[in-house]
Amino acid sequence: MSRITERDLYAAVERLNEIVHGNPNPAHNAPSAYFLQGAYGGWQLQRNAPNGRGCESVTSGYVSKPALYDLIYAYRKGYETAQRDRHAQVFGHSTAPAID
Repeated sequence: MSRITERDLYAAVERLNEIVHGNPNPAHNAPSAYFLQGAYGGWQLQRNAPNGRGCESVTSGYVSKPALYDLIYAYRKGYETAQRDRHAQVFGHSTAPAID
């Protein structure tokens, strides 16, 4: 596995925001926008509350960069799968493109 840098983490969060919001860099206080929080030598994925007031932790605790990168990737894939499944329920088949 190659070294995961802070830049890689921010790029992963941008991809997640683009998939969820259609914008890789939503306003910092945008409702449900994802962002990184660093503390205690580790990293955590957080998101703004849906009403735009406060934030909530998406991942538990502060983890290493490689661990968080993997968690963000899994979270993104889970979100994409849920979107495809919802699309299939509404339209009877999945025509939503797969995002890599």
